[in-house]
Amino acid sequence: MALEKEFHPDMRDLLAAVGEVLLKWGFLEHDMEKWLTRVRAFQRTSSSERAPIVKLWRDAVTLSVANETDPRASLLADVQEVASVRNHLAHGLWSASANPWSGKEAEVVCRARDGTFRSITFSQLRETEQRLHSLRERVMMLGMHN
Repeated sequence: MALEKEFHPDMRDLLAAVGEVLLKWGFLEHDMEKWLTRVRAFQRTSSSERAPIVKLWRDAVTLSVANETDPRASLLADVQEVASVRNHLAHGLWSASANPWSGKEAEVVCRARDGTFRSITFSQLRETEQRLHSLRERVMMLGMHN
């Protein structure tokens, strides 16, 4: 039986993980737009041209949430959590560090609009990527019930 070699992500792995999160976020927004189209014959109008799809989707789903135990409420909260990671990456990427031999996990550091910094590790990026996949499935299921 061969021992598995421990994985230590390098800069290329870290940057690929950032790219995967951003790409999968785009896929999620595409599914949100398809949901909007199905449930309310959504078409971009001049008033919605500037609004991000996620905001339009969030507003539409919020209107349909019956109470705090409604599964759509937890979906909204979960989308908000991954949106925070995505927004930090897309609007505040500040630095990246990955030294496979340092013993420290590879990470990116992002600067928020309020000037604070947030570190996002490689494992957090991978977890976010997996959550995005799950959220896409949940958004598509939401579309089947409307």
